[in-house]
Amino acid sequence: MVTLKQIATEVGVSIRTVSIALNGDPVAGRISETCVQQIQNVANKHGYQVSAAARAIRLKRTYHIGVLVRNSPNLPLIDPAAYETIMGINQQLEKAGYILNLIRYTDIDKQFASESRVFKERVLDGVISIGNIPPHCTQIITKAIKTCVWIDNNSDSLPNTVKRDEYTAGRLAAHHAIKLGYKNIYWIGGGIKEDGHHISVYKRLEGVTDRLEQAGIEFKNQKLPRWNPEIGPENLKEVFKPHNVFIAYNNEIATNVGQLATSMGYRIGRDFGLLCCEDSKYILDNWPGLSRVSFDRFMMGKTAADMMLKLLTDSEAHGNENRILPVRWIPGNTAWGPDCR
Repeated sequence: MVTLKQIATEVGVSIRTVSIALNGDPVAGRISETCVQQIQNVANKHGYQVSAAARAIRLKRTYHIGVLVRNSPNLPLIDPAAYETIMGINQQLEKAGYILNLIRYTDIDKQFASESRVFKERVLDGVISIGNIPPHCTQIITKAIKTCVWIDNNSDSLPNTVKRDEYTAGRLAAHHAIKLGYKNIYWIGGGIKEDGHHISVYKRLEGVTDRLEQAGIEFKNQKLPRWNPEIGPENLKEVFKPHNVFIAYNNEIATNVGQLATSMGYRIGRDFGLLCCEDSKYILDNWPGLSRVSFDRFMMGKTAADMMLKLLTDSEAHGNENRILPVRWIPGNTAWGPDCR
């Protein structure tokens, strides 16, 4: 097997330089990218493999980051949109030489009960959590892992958080509904302060109600048959009208409304308006015309990963950074205004 000395001789640099370039030493930034690439090319040519165990001992770092997700054995696809965020995280971590490890939050108690190696042996340098993880799980994680970043968590007291501007998402949707001239604006989503709901429900709804109140428009809440069996087609015929527009809390609800209305023979955007406070890759691919508020989930992942890398590599990082990602409006074609017919 080729040695560091042989690689150093072939490239024409010191053994120390080769070690830094191949093993991710913290001072690797002092070596030019060209030199690092040359060393890696020679190492790859000879089939040199870095010893992760030896590197971890020397640098006191495993180069493994855990990503905590809300999926569980019973609900493996509960949050498919998180995949976009995970890809953003992985892109940034991979460039820095880190390996991403997925952890289900439902396993946290079990893992600690069985003294899981992930935490007992300090396998992870840090944890990035996605979604509303229960408080008791966040307490377990923060006690076991010193460096944590939280994405879309309900808590306002956690340090190092990345969130969307949920309030503006709701306000922006309501603003465009008003601007389009709709007389009746209905909210379709969760109610205020209902247990188990993500904070985005409250914030988006707050943005909607504040904008409607500012315009002097009465707030209306519309349930669907999916949540209330007493609501049937006849009830919906009273609200699927040209002067009405519906603001859906998320993609799932908007899709549900769209499918229901289409099955009843209504033309979305013509016979009634439909707006959504959320976006995803699925919507972009399958319903790009949905009038919606959008933000970049992939960028959210990159932002969280950059925050994590800063905490791990910058000794001056204070460890209490909080970021709110902006949102933007996509006009689409599911709301043209009551006079579009």
